[in-house]
Amino acid sequence: MSKSTRLQVSLTAKGLKNISGMLDTSDPFAIVTIRGKDPDADPIIAGHTDVVYNTLDPAWSTVIFLDGYKFGVPYFIEVGIFDFSAKTAGLSEKDLAKQSSLTSAIISKDVSKNVSQRVKFPHKIMGSALFEVGEVLGSMGNAAAKKTSEWRRTHRPHRK
Repeated sequence: MSKSTRLQVSLTAKGLKNISGMLDTSDPFAIVTIRGKDPDADPIIAGHTDVVYNTLDPAWSTVIFLDGYKFGVPYFIEVGIFDFSAKTAGLSEKDLAKQSSLTSAIISKDVSKNVSQRVKFPHKIMGSALFEVGEVLGSMGNAAAKKTSEWRRTHRPHRK
């Protein structure tokens, strides 16, 4: 029986499409979900990044840990990138940028509500990708960095 390993995920994105309109710039954050052995399984939320305001090239500082990965066993994760909606929170971006813990609490509440109650998620999706962790790490468990463009990407619409 193979021993499970804890993985550390750090995320960046480049050249995201601006979906906030002509006068604004998107405020991206990412949500990482685990699908386990089955890429079509219901997602389990592993964590989310902080919001990076007014950028289409975010480098998130949040590290997300994934427990239970076993070498040689399929392990699918999905990364969804969203445009944070300050209007939904009833606050200005300027106020939220000063209080990153408040932004994180809002996202956590929205994510939990969306998953548990199947309500409409208040933040617009910018894109998502499904990864098989073993393919990303390489056949020998080599954790050398790979560019996203080299990964097998699959856009998956979010379930309502």
